[in-house]
Amino acid sequence: MPFRGFNRGTIVELFVESPIKCPIAPLKFGLMLDDYLRDRGVRSSVDIVLLYPPTDHLHAQPEVNKLGRILLEERGVKYIFNFSVSEIRPEEKVVVSDKGERIKYDLLITIPPHRGAKAIRDSGIGDPYGFVPCDRYTLQYRKGKTKYDEVYVIGDATALEVAKAASVAHYQSDVVVENLVHDITGEGLQIRYRGGETICPMLTDLYTQHGRGGRAWLPWWDYKVNEMPFMTTRFGWWFIRAFYLSLPLTMRGG
Repeated sequence: MPFRGFNRGTIVELFVESPIKCPIAPLKFGLMLDDYLRDRGVRSSVDIVLLYPPTDHLHAQPEVNKLGRILLEERGVKYIFNFSVSEIRPEEKVVVSDKGERIKYDLLITIPPHRGAKAIRDSGIGDPYGFVPCDRYTLQYRKGKTKYDEVYVIGDATALEVAKAASVAHYQSDVVVENLVHDITGEGLQIRYRGGETICPMLTDLYTQHGRGGRAWLPWWDYKVNEMPFMTTRFGWWFIRAFYLSLPLTMRGG
């Protein structure tokens, strides 16, 4: 990690533009970076600044946004909304917005925009970002007047307004697998994607010596239902740890 030897100055985290694979990532990274620097005893000598693209929130989910603001402000992590980056001047160590705002940095961490496969972009199958349009409930291919009921789109490949997360692909896989079976047996479409089910881990504290033993939670939402008010907990931290450690075994069938 480039900040292992970083003891003084300003760390800027630049979120260039959506989409990114995990919309909650810039927020939780800022919080975990704060925790990491406190554990090393250098946090008082380091400023952390999060730059967000044109938006007025940390996350589209209201409860995630609310908790994120509270925690960032408690910890003295600065965040700036509506920062549309125009250029980065590494020789000056400055990030410049399209309005001429200049943010100086000593260490810059950049989150590039997520893009789909070049083959999808070049083929005309997908949208300009390289993602494949589909029905938000059946996951069947739809682009304008063109539709292919026998083609399903899943996971990162979709152009849906959902996170590019493993949990999303997990929920979508149930729909696609079941309907493929029904297609093969001639029964037609049987199961619809409930729509937008997402679980996105929210980590706020590392398991450090100075800290509170690691704290996290798993916010859940879909197209119609928002996450309820929540706080990160130690149980949430260990639950996520167990999930990540067990996932490879599950994928191997162990």
